[in-house]
Amino acid sequence: MYNPENNSGLTGGMAEEEMIGETSVDTNHPLYKEALKNNGYLNFNKAMMLAKESQAGDPSDPERGIANDIHAAVADSLGEEDYENLKFYSALGTPLDIFHGVDGFFEYDGATVTMDATINKNKDQESIKADVLLEEMPDPKFEREKYLEYIKNIAQEISNQIKQRQAETIQRKQAN
Repeated sequence: MYNPENNSGLTGGMAEEEMIGETSVDTNHPLYKEALKNNGYLNFNKAMMLAKESQAGDPSDPERGIANDIHAAVADSLGEEDYENLKFYSALGTPLDIFHGVDGFFEYDGATVTMDATINKNKDQESIKADVLLEEMPDPKFEREKYLEYIKNIAQEISNQIKQRQAETIQRKQAN
């Protein structure tokens, strides 16, 4: 995040960790061992499973302030009072991040929305593999109102994606 008082910010990896949070991959996990045999690669579904099972904290209560703020705002946007029903998973440093371009993802009622966090100004929604792009955001210490507006907008985008996926699932079920 940019700090206007000293004209400094975080590096890319630091910014991702600040926004998304960290993972704690078990090197004895069978999927980790499978990835090692394939130069780190896992297919998308296996990569998601490894990321889900590699959380450093509680997915329904993210530890990082930014991830926590986004989680709360998404829950509010969905009208969900029980935060336990909405999960946020970091994928930083996992095959999901490295090979599939997903830094983190939300799961809610069978719907999944992926995210890519970046401070790279050359990235845009069209150039990423994830559903939602988290760009460099205002620092909550120095630009609180702009930060809250950014969080609200990102949460609404994630919420809309979740609702769209839920509607698509209902349509598929009705078609069968």
